[in-house]
Amino acid sequence: MAYELYGYQKEIIYKVWHEFAHGKKAVMVVSPAGSGKSVIISDIIKTLTDEKKYVYFMVHRKELVEQIRADLIASDVNMDYVTVTSVIKLKNRLGKLPDPYMIVTDETHHSKANSYMEIYKYYDKALRLGFTATPVRLSGEGFKDVYDTMVEGKSVKWLIENHYLAPFKYYSLSVLNRKKLKKNRGEYTNKSISSALDQADIFGKVVDTYLDKAKGQQAILYAHSVEFSKKYAKEFQEAGISAIHVDSETPAEERERIMTGFKNKEYQILCNVDLVSEGFNVPDCNTVILMRPTESLTVFIQQSMRGMRYRPNKQSIIIDHVGNYLKHGLPTTEHFWSLEKSKDEGQVESCCCKICKGVFENWLTKKEDGIEYRVCPNCGHRFMVFEKEVEPNTDKVEDKDAKLEEITAEDQEYLELRKLANSSVNFKWNIKRIVAIFVAKHKLSLMEGEVPKIKSPIYFAIRKFLEINDLETLNKGWLFNQLKEISNHYNDEYKVNYNFLVQYTEKLIPEYLNKQRQAKRRYGYRC
Repeated sequence: MAYELYGYQKEIIYKVWHEFAHGKKAVMVVSPAGSGKSVIISDIIKTLTDEKKYVYFMVHRKELVEQIRADLIASDVNMDYVTVTSVIKLKNRLGKLPDPYMIVTDETHHSKANSYMEIYKYYDKALRLGFTATPVRLSGEGFKDVYDTMVEGKSVKWLIENHYLAPFKYYSLSVLNRKKLKKNRGEYTNKSISSALDQADIFGKVVDTYLDKAKGQQAILYAHSVEFSKKYAKEFQEAGISAIHVDSETPAEERERIMTGFKNKEYQILCNVDLVSEGFNVPDCNTVILMRPTESLTVFIQQSMRGMRYRPNKQSIIIDHVGNYLKHGLPTTEHFWSLEKSKDEGQVESCCCKICKGVFENWLTKKEDGIEYRVCPNCGHRFMVFEKEVEPNTDKVEDKDAKLEEITAEDQEYLELRKLANSSVNFKWNIKRIVAIFVAKHKLSLMEGEVPKIKSPIYFAIRKFLEINDLETLNKGWLFNQLKEISNHYNDEYKVNYNFLVQYTEKLIPEYLNKQRQAKRRYGYRC
């Protein structure tokens, strides 16, 4: 029996069909983890299969195939016109299946890998539809060569406020000097973060903190290595708490037994590295324990939000022993997604498989007959590790005396504003992002008791947008639609009127366009 769609899910579906109806060939949908993408995908695929149009549904891990197939069947999808398969298996079967009308890609932030691109190139006439909660890659690459346009769903904050995701409490290492909060918001600086995190890699006692913050709750623990995952499982067991470890090397039958046991509440704590991340649905898990520092926003979002699927009166608990929120914010932190190259994420060191060209954070490791291998988590190819290539020691320094504190709503707002206010404003054609940055600067000044240097941040942001973009190619219709969204978003707080924004912008465009033309004539380039 098909699931009943919520209003915000119907809105996403409408926008998808609208984009295809207006000539787009490849659409990326961005919607938060836990927002019900499976029912959205099922509804879209059902529409096509009812018309006897063939669909490929690609997933990046074979473990997800049966789960997704079950979701489609539950939604009354005609499976005679659907192939659900892993990207590696589909890549090896090119031309052996009916040509697809549409290719649907789950967790499409992986789709820049060679294996995906080869499939897209082979079936270049097929429509593409991709879903992800985080359209960013460690390499900072964009997705303009994969998708034509992006459809965004509701924010995490909206989903919580409207009871579609569970609210959360977040516990971690605080870098705010709380004694000074009322005066100048404390000593939160990059230096204070570095100083705090340089002392150790992991803060607090994992079992004691769990008993203090989430006693009796089912929890998923993410460790940075198999060795540490097993270590934490043992610590819980020794405290009389049912815990078990699982990883990618656990035999399939045993892994299935463990997963079923966890869903049936036979185990209280499930320890793993990253197996229980993307696509793993545990509706009744309340608590997440983060023991793995990560540079990847995707990894952080997927893991931290695993316990936020909605249930009446549910309170999710996130225990961050490694300070990941200091880099990535919190699940409710606002992000400004784009198909363009990500400048805001920063270039972090990442791994790249020579076979599939996938980019990821860490290699999997495997030993066989005394030989150590590095294994690509995307395609599974094994590379023999020679002595000079052995990875550095993965031991982590633990500060077990550190106490984790709740990161309050006030802390959340301040940390998010600091992160946003310090962002680069050189986001061409992303006026909403530029506005948000100047609004953050304005709010931060008020919060720190200073007189804001910019009194009208939205109008100032419009000037900045016109300054950094080539106005010869400006699409006014698009810009005014963006101004409409901006006025709706900020009207309550800043009393901005859409008509005034349009008039203000219309007046400025000739001025900035004239300056750009003069600069081109004088210097041969636009200032």
